[in-house]
Amino acid sequence: MNDQIQQWHWPNDYVAFDNGLLRVRPDCVGAFEQLKWTTLDAIMDSDQVEVIRSLEARDNCVLQITTDHGPVRAFLKRHRVRSLNDWRRERGVRRAGDTPGMAEAEAVSWCRQAGVATMNIIAAGQHMYKQRSWQSNSFFISEELTGCVPACNLWHDSCITNEARSRAITAVAETARRFHAAALFHYDFYLDHFFINTQQLAIPGSPVTATLMDLQRVELLSSAFARLRAGVKDLGQFYGSCQYHGVKEQDWDLWVQNYFKGTGILRNGLSRRDSAKLRAAVARWELRQWRRRVLSRLQRRAA
Repeated sequence: MNDQIQQWHWPNDYVAFDNGLLRVRPDCVGAFEQLKWTTLDAIMDSDQVEVIRSLEARDNCVLQITTDHGPVRAFLKRHRVRSLNDWRRERGVRRAGDTPGMAEAEAVSWCRQAGVATMNIIAAGQHMYKQRSWQSNSFFISEELTGCVPACNLWHDSCITNEARSRAITAVAETARRFHAAALFHYDFYLDHFFINTQQLAIPGSPVTATLMDLQRVELLSSAFARLRAGVKDLGQFYGSCQYHGVKEQDWDLWVQNYFKGTGILRNGLSRRDSAKLRAAVARWELRQWRRRVLSRLQRRAA
Protein backbone atom coordinates (compact mmCIF):
# COMPACT_ATOMS: atom_id res chain seq x y z
CA MET A 1 0.00 0.00 0.00
CA ASN A 2 1.19 3.52 -0.74
CA ASP A 3 2.32 4.97 2.60
CA GLN A 4 1.45 8.47 1.37
CA ILE A 5 -2.27 7.64 1.34
CA GLN A 6 -3.64 8.39 4.80
CA GLN A 7 -6.87 7.27 6.42
CA TRP A 8 -9.65 9.61 5.39
CA HIS A 9 -11.44 11.98 7.76
CA TRP A 10 -13.96 14.68 6.98
CA PRO A 11 -12.33 18.12 6.57
CA ASN A 12 -12.86 20.16 9.74
CA ASP A 13 -14.79 22.90 7.94
CA TYR A 14 -17.56 20.61 6.60
CA VAL A 15 -20.77 21.24 8.56
CA ALA A 16 -22.52 18.28 10.23
CA PHE A 17 -26.30 17.88 10.22
CA ASP A 18 -28.70 15.25 11.57
CA ASN A 19 -26.41 14.21 14.44
CA GLY A 20 -23.50 13.75 12.06
CA LEU A 21 -25.30 11.53 9.54
CA LEU A 22 -24.49 13.99 6.76
CA ARG A 23 -21.86 16.68 6.17
CA VAL A 24 -22.03 19.66 3.85
CA ARG A 25 -19.40 21.94 2.35
CA PRO A 26 -19.49 25.33 4.14
CA ASP A 27 -20.40 27.41 1.07
CA CYS A 28 -23.43 25.16 0.42
CA VAL A 29 -24.95 25.20 3.92
CA GLY A 30 -27.38 28.03 3.09
CA ALA A 31 -28.62 26.18 0.01
CA PHE A 32 -29.21 22.98 1.98
CA GLU A 33 -31.12 24.87 4.68
CA GLN A 34 -33.25 26.56 2.01
CA LEU A 35 -34.02 23.17 0.45
CA LYS A 36 -34.76 21.85 3.97
CA TRP A 37 -32.09 19.21 3.41
CA THR A 38 -30.92 19.13 7.02
CA THR A 39 -31.67 15.44 7.55
CA LEU A 40 -30.50 12.43 5.59
CA ASP A 41 -34.09 11.23 5.10
CA ALA A 42 -35.04 14.59 3.55
CA ILE A 43 -32.34 14.18 0.90
CA MET A 44 -33.19 10.54 0.23
CA ASP A 45 -36.92 11.34 -0.21
CA SER A 46 -36.64 14.73 -1.94
CA ASP A 47 -38.48 15.36 -5.22
CA GLN A 48 -36.62 18.64 -5.80
CA VAL A 49 -34.20 16.87 -8.13
CA GLU A 50 -34.31 15.53 -11.67
CA VAL A 51 -33.84 11.77 -11.70
CA ILE A 52 -31.83 10.85 -14.80
CA ARG A 53 -31.35 7.16 -13.99
CA SER A 54 -33.21 4.96 -11.56
CA LEU A 55 -32.03 1.50 -10.53
CA GLU A 56 -33.27 -0.85 -7.84
CA ALA A 57 -30.62 0.25 -5.36
CA ARG A 58 -29.62 3.70 -6.66
CA ASP A 59 -30.93 6.95 -8.14
CA ASN A 60 -28.72 9.24 -10.23
CA CYS A 61 -30.02 12.80 -10.12
CA VAL A 62 -29.09 16.35 -11.15
CA LEU A 63 -29.97 19.59 -9.38
CA GLN A 64 -29.03 23.25 -9.16
CA ILE A 65 -27.47 24.48 -5.92
CA THR A 66 -26.85 28.15 -5.16
CA THR A 67 -23.58 28.30 -3.24
CA ASP A 68 -22.12 31.39 -1.58
CA HIS A 69 -20.16 31.90 -4.82
CA GLY A 70 -23.06 31.43 -7.23
CA PRO A 71 -25.18 28.66 -8.77
CA VAL A 72 -23.63 25.31 -9.66
CA ARG A 73 -25.01 22.19 -11.28
CA ALA A 74 -24.58 19.15 -9.07
CA PHE A 75 -24.95 15.40 -9.32
CA LEU A 76 -26.60 13.36 -6.57
CA LYS A 77 -26.31 9.59 -6.10
CA ARG A 78 -28.84 8.16 -3.66
CA HIS A 79 -28.11 4.59 -2.59
CA ARG A 80 -31.27 2.97 -1.31
CA VAL A 81 -31.79 0.49 1.50
CA ARG A 82 -29.58 -2.54 0.99
CA SER A 83 -27.93 -5.22 3.08
CA LEU A 84 -24.46 -4.21 4.21
CA ASN A 85 -23.47 -7.86 3.95
CA ASP A 86 -24.26 -7.74 0.22
CA TRP A 87 -22.26 -4.51 -0.09
CA ARG A 88 -19.24 -5.98 1.70
CA ARG A 89 -19.40 -9.15 -0.40
CA GLU A 90 -19.50 -7.06 -3.56
CA ARG A 91 -16.58 -4.93 -2.45
CA GLY A 92 -14.57 -7.77 -0.92
CA VAL A 93 -12.11 -5.75 1.19
CA ARG A 94 -14.22 -2.81 2.30
CA ARG A 95 -14.19 -1.90 5.98
CA ALA A 96 -17.31 -2.84 7.90
CA GLY A 97 -18.63 0.69 8.31
CA ASP A 98 -18.54 1.77 4.70
CA THR A 99 -21.59 2.44 2.55
CA PRO A 100 -21.60 3.29 -1.18
CA GLY A 101 -22.00 7.04 -0.62
CA MET A 102 -19.24 7.33 1.96
CA ALA A 103 -16.99 4.98 0.00
CA GLU A 104 -17.04 7.44 -2.91
CA ALA A 105 -16.28 10.37 -0.60
CA GLU A 106 -13.32 8.45 0.81
CA ALA A 107 -12.09 7.59 -2.71
CA VAL A 108 -12.09 11.28 -3.65
CA SER A 109 -9.75 11.93 -0.71
CA TRP A 110 -7.45 9.09 -1.78
CA CYS A 111 -7.27 10.44 -5.33
CA ARG A 112 -6.43 13.94 -4.14
CA GLN A 113 -3.63 12.58 -1.94
CA ALA A 114 -2.26 10.69 -4.97
CA GLY A 115 -2.37 13.80 -7.18
CA VAL A 116 -5.18 12.42 -9.35
CA ALA A 117 -7.65 15.02 -10.64
CA THR A 118 -11.21 14.13 -9.63
CA MET A 119 -14.56 15.64 -8.64
CA ASN A 120 -15.32 18.17 -5.89
CA ILE A 121 -17.49 16.95 -3.01
CA ILE A 122 -20.47 19.06 -1.98
CA ALA A 123 -21.95 16.68 0.61
CA ALA A 124 -22.22 13.04 1.60
CA GLY A 125 -23.87 10.99 4.30
CA GLN A 126 -24.95 7.57 5.49
CA HIS A 127 -27.37 5.96 7.90
CA MET A 128 -26.88 2.36 9.02
CA TYR A 129 -29.47 0.51 11.04
CA LYS A 130 -30.27 -3.06 11.96
CA GLN A 131 -33.44 -5.00 11.21
CA ARG A 132 -32.88 -8.64 10.36
CA SER A 133 -29.42 -7.60 9.19
CA TRP A 134 -27.48 -4.38 8.92
CA GLN A 135 -28.88 -2.11 6.18
CA SER A 136 -28.09 1.37 4.95
CA ASN A 137 -29.09 4.50 3.09
CA SER A 138 -26.34 6.77 1.77
CA PHE A 139 -25.79 9.59 -0.70
CA PHE A 140 -23.00 11.50 -2.42
CA ILE A 141 -23.23 14.94 -4.10
CA SER A 142 -20.51 16.38 -6.34
CA GLU A 143 -20.11 19.42 -8.57
CA GLU A 144 -20.49 19.17 -12.31
CA LEU A 145 -17.19 19.36 -14.19
CA THR A 146 -17.69 22.51 -16.24
CA GLY A 147 -16.05 22.71 -19.65
CA CYS A 148 -15.26 18.98 -19.74
CA VAL A 149 -16.41 16.06 -21.87
CA PRO A 150 -15.94 12.29 -21.52
CA ALA A 151 -12.72 11.30 -23.24
CA CYS A 152 -14.57 8.66 -25.27
CA ASN A 153 -16.48 11.43 -27.10
CA LEU A 154 -13.30 12.57 -28.82
CA TRP A 155 -13.27 9.45 -31.02
CA HIS A 156 -16.87 10.07 -32.14
CA ASP A 157 -16.34 13.74 -33.09
CA SER A 158 -14.93 14.26 -36.59
CA CYS A 159 -13.98 17.86 -35.73
CA ILE A 160 -11.34 16.73 -33.21
CA THR A 161 -7.85 16.64 -34.71
CA ASN A 162 -5.45 13.72 -34.35
CA GLU A 163 -3.08 16.05 -32.47
CA ALA A 164 -5.80 16.83 -29.93
CA ARG A 165 -6.64 13.16 -29.50
CA SER A 166 -2.97 12.38 -28.91
CA ARG A 167 -2.75 14.99 -26.15
CA ALA A 168 -5.97 13.70 -24.59
CA ILE A 169 -4.93 10.02 -24.57
CA THR A 170 -1.55 11.00 -23.13
CA ALA A 171 -3.29 12.87 -20.30
CA VAL A 172 -5.56 9.87 -19.64
CA ALA A 173 -2.49 7.60 -19.47
CA GLU A 174 -0.73 9.89 -17.00
CA THR A 175 -3.79 10.04 -14.74
CA ALA A 176 -4.21 6.25 -14.94
CA ARG A 177 -0.53 5.68 -14.14
CA ARG A 178 -0.63 7.99 -11.12
CA PHE A 179 -3.84 6.35 -9.90
CA HIS A 180 -2.51 2.79 -10.07
CA ALA A 181 0.92 3.78 -8.73
CA ALA A 182 -0.86 4.83 -5.50
CA ALA A 183 -2.26 1.27 -5.16
CA LEU A 184 -5.72 2.55 -6.10
CA PHE A 185 -7.96 0.46 -8.35
CA HIS A 186 -11.23 1.47 -9.96
CA TYR A 187 -13.14 -1.67 -11.02
CA ASP A 188 -15.06 0.43 -13.60
CA PHE A 189 -11.96 1.61 -15.40
CA TYR A 190 -13.44 2.75 -18.70
CA LEU A 191 -12.42 5.52 -21.09
CA ASP A 192 -15.90 6.96 -20.42
CA HIS A 193 -14.90 7.79 -16.82
CA PHE A 194 -12.04 10.10 -17.81
CA PHE A 195 -13.12 13.68 -18.54
CA ILE A 196 -11.11 16.09 -20.69
CA ASN A 197 -10.99 19.89 -20.38
CA THR A 198 -12.14 21.19 -23.78
CA GLN A 199 -10.58 24.66 -23.36
CA GLN A 200 -7.15 23.11 -22.89
CA LEU A 201 -7.81 20.74 -25.77
CA ALA A 202 -8.62 23.62 -28.13
CA ILE A 203 -5.11 25.13 -27.78
CA PRO A 204 -2.64 23.18 -29.96
CA GLY A 205 0.30 21.88 -27.92
CA SER A 206 -1.29 22.82 -24.60
CA PRO A 207 -1.13 20.29 -21.71
CA VAL A 208 -4.47 18.63 -21.01
CA THR A 209 -5.99 17.55 -17.70
CA ALA A 210 -7.78 14.19 -17.51
CA THR A 211 -10.15 13.98 -14.54
CA LEU A 212 -11.19 10.57 -13.19
CA MET A 213 -14.83 10.15 -12.18
CA ASP A 214 -17.30 7.62 -10.74
CA LEU A 215 -15.23 6.44 -7.78
CA GLN A 216 -17.85 4.45 -5.89
CA ARG A 217 -16.01 1.13 -6.27
CA VAL A 218 -12.42 2.36 -5.85
CA GLU A 219 -10.21 0.29 -3.54
CA LEU A 220 -6.87 0.97 -1.85
CA LEU A 221 -5.08 -2.40 -1.85
CA SER A 222 -2.12 -3.55 0.23
CA SER A 223 -1.54 -7.10 -1.04
CA ALA A 224 0.81 -7.40 -4.02
CA PHE A 225 -1.30 -10.23 -5.47
CA ALA A 226 -4.52 -8.24 -5.04
CA ARG A 227 -2.91 -5.24 -6.77
CA LEU A 228 -1.76 -7.39 -9.69
CA ARG A 229 -5.19 -8.98 -10.09
CA ALA A 230 -7.05 -5.66 -9.82
CA GLY A 231 -4.60 -3.99 -12.19
CA VAL A 232 -5.19 -6.64 -14.85
CA LYS A 233 -8.94 -6.20 -14.43
CA ASP A 234 -8.73 -2.39 -14.73
CA LEU A 235 -6.49 -2.58 -17.80
CA GLY A 236 -8.77 -5.13 -19.43
CA GLN A 237 -11.79 -2.89 -18.88
CA PHE A 238 -9.93 0.11 -20.25
CA TYR A 239 -8.77 -1.80 -23.34
CA GLY A 240 -12.32 -3.02 -23.99
CA SER A 241 -13.76 0.49 -23.74
CA CYS A 242 -11.11 1.78 -26.17
CA GLN A 243 -12.10 -0.95 -28.62
CA TYR A 244 -15.78 -0.10 -28.20
CA HIS A 245 -15.26 3.61 -28.88
CA GLY A 246 -13.00 3.08 -31.88
CA VAL A 247 -9.74 4.39 -30.43
CA LYS A 248 -7.16 4.16 -33.20
CA GLU A 249 -4.25 1.76 -32.89
CA GLN A 250 -1.67 4.56 -32.80
CA ASP A 251 -3.59 6.26 -29.98
CA TRP A 252 -3.74 2.98 -28.03
CA ASP A 253 0.01 2.49 -28.51
CA LEU A 254 0.58 6.06 -27.27
CA TRP A 255 -1.52 5.34 -24.18
CA VAL A 256 0.49 2.17 -23.46
CA GLN A 257 3.81 4.01 -23.83
CA ASN A 258 2.77 6.75 -21.42
CA TYR A 259 1.01 4.45 -18.93
CA PHE A 260 4.07 2.22 -18.53
CA LYS A 261 6.52 5.13 -18.59
CA GLY A 262 9.20 4.71 -15.94
CA THR A 263 8.22 1.12 -15.09
CA GLY A 264 10.82 -0.69 -17.14
CA ILE A 265 10.15 0.20 -20.78
CA LEU A 266 12.92 -1.07 -23.00
CA ARG A 267 14.20 0.66 -26.11
CA ASN A 268 12.11 -1.49 -28.47
CA GLY A 269 9.04 -2.01 -26.32
CA LEU A 270 7.72 -2.96 -22.90
CA SER A 271 9.57 -4.93 -20.27
CA ARG A 272 8.61 -8.59 -20.01
CA ARG A 273 6.67 -7.94 -16.82
CA ASP A 274 4.62 -5.09 -18.27
CA SER A 275 4.10 -6.90 -21.56
CA ALA A 276 2.79 -9.98 -19.73
CA LYS A 277 0.44 -7.82 -17.64
CA LEU A 278 -0.93 -6.11 -20.74
CA ARG A 279 -1.40 -9.43 -22.57
CA ALA A 280 -3.27 -10.84 -19.57
CA ALA A 281 -5.56 -7.78 -19.52
CA VAL A 282 -6.37 -8.04 -23.22
CA ALA A 283 -6.89 -11.81 -22.93
CA ARG A 284 -9.26 -11.27 -20.00
CA TRP A 285 -11.38 -8.85 -22.03
CA GLU A 286 -11.40 -11.13 -25.09
CA LEU A 287 -12.48 -14.09 -22.95
CA ARG A 288 -15.39 -12.07 -21.55
CA GLN A 289 -16.42 -11.09 -25.09
CA TRP A 290 -16.30 -14.73 -26.20
CA ARG A 291 -18.46 -15.79 -23.23
CA ARG A 292 -21.02 -13.11 -24.08
CA ARG A 293 -21.19 -14.25 -27.70
CA VAL A 294 -21.67 -17.88 -26.66
CA LEU A 295 -24.37 -16.94 -24.12
CA SER A 296 -26.16 -14.79 -26.68
CA ARG A 297 -26.08 -17.64 -29.20
CA LEU A 298 -27.50 -20.09 -26.66
CA GLN A 299 -30.27 -17.67 -25.68
CA ARG A 300 -31.26 -17.21 -29.35
CA ARG A 301 -31.43 -20.97 -29.82
CA ALA A 302 -33.52 -21.39 -26.67
CA ALA A 303 -35.97 -18.77 -27.93
